[in-house]
Amino acid sequence: MVAIEYRKGLHLPAAGLWLDPWTPRDRAFVSHAHSDHTGRHRHLICTAPTARLMQARMGGDIGQMDILPFTERRVFGPWAATLFPAGHVLGSAQFFTRTTRGRCSTRGISSSARACRRRSSRLRRPIPS
Repeated sequence: MVAIEYRKGLHLPAAGLWLDPWTPRDRAFVSHAHSDHTGRHRHLICTAPTARLMQARMGGDIGQMDILPFTERRVFGPWAATLFPAGHVLGSAQFFTRTTRGRCSTRGISSSARACRRRSSRLRRPIPS
């Protein structure tokens, strides 16, 4: 099972990653640019629209960024991340990771510790037009 903690945001200790933390952290995934999901993190993972909105809203340096296009898998040492459209606001993303210990997916606006478990979690995908 993927180890997860909740302390004003979801924390994946094995990855050293926070998911939508409320306070500044060393490494954070930011699902979208609403003020309750943003912070001046040292290193952040997000989509390009979220990064642009954060820069416009917060001004100045918002930290080192890893900007991931939707569906691109990016490796970060022993774990990898893929972002999928969430459909909430411009640039909003669901987070998915897979490690040797399990899988984890979150929707950002409704993240909970139950979202991360050994079996695959369902990801909302856009309905084809």
